[in-house]
Amino acid sequence: MPWRALIVGSVGPVAAGVVHAWIGAGNGVAGLWHASSPGFVRRDRRLAWLVPRWSVAASARRYRFPIRRVPRLATWPQAAAAAEATGADVLISAYFRYLVPRQVLDIFGPRAVNFHPAPLPRYRGPDPVTAMVLDRSILTDGAMTLHVLNEAFDQGPIVAREPVALSSDLNIGRYYLALAQGAARLTAGALQHYLAGEIAPVPQDDGQATYAKPSDESWDLRPDMTADEIRWRCRTLARRRPIRVAGIESVTVTGFRGIVGPPKRELPTVGGLSVEFDAADARVSLWRKVPGISRIRRLRRLADLAGTPVS
Repeated sequence: MPWRALIVGSVGPVAAGVVHAWIGAGNGVAGLWHASSPGFVRRDRRLAWLVPRWSVAASARRYRFPIRRVPRLATWPQAAAAAEATGADVLISAYFRYLVPRQVLDIFGPRAVNFHPAPLPRYRGPDPVTAMVLDRSILTDGAMTLHVLNEAFDQGPIVAREPVALSSDLNIGRYYLALAQGAARLTAGALQHYLAGEIAPVPQDDGQATYAKPSDESWDLRPDMTADEIRWRCRTLARRRPIRVAGIESVTVTGFRGIVGPPKRELPTVGGLSVEFDAADARVSLWRKVPGISRIRRLRRLADLAGTPVS
């Protein structure tokens, strides 16, 4: 039977991929609720013109469903009534930033599901991808997990898991797109079988659970790190956003330039294009963030989006 879904999530590629796969499986969308910042909304609207297949706004125009910005659901007295008024019989969460309260979950029962970009029960929490980069498990354990929603973040029974690989060039931007593709595949396959009663969700093993919420400081590059660790972080995290070097104020770096030689036991040096400092086992040189790099970064992301199919 065809289903009608209310999708709650962040406007962006994951929600767009889920929408396309859900409708492609013969279902309908009653609406999409989000709590995204204005910056994310503007970026999604730009994608609607440039790469529409990865844009929620473009999907809404194509499939004629409403988009609504909502407050924190737990403090919104009308949340349950508004959800019921959509006429949806399935709730799909795709990177929604707020906990879905019991009064909303009760409308959908076991037909409320969530996509989490990590191999649950490991890496519960709001930023599992960064945590997996920091401990390098992203090289072997990357995954998108589909699970039933309950009143606790990321703790509902698991419906299915889709492996997601980091590319050999360590392009973390393309990894996020691979996660969106994984969510689309799960939507077209496992989710349909689950709703048809053909998959029984498996409770999570809390004994294996971990929680991931890296702080901003955990991104920093430090003198006690090896050159290999600094290179790794520059090739992965710094491609997503500029990162800081601990102890060097007002300077962020965007890439690994090279190893200069052994440690010099000297203070860091900051040039116009690069930063040089002692790591634990080598003197390293890194590329500084310079004017215009943000525009270049956006163009690279757009190129990745343009070259990546939805599923």
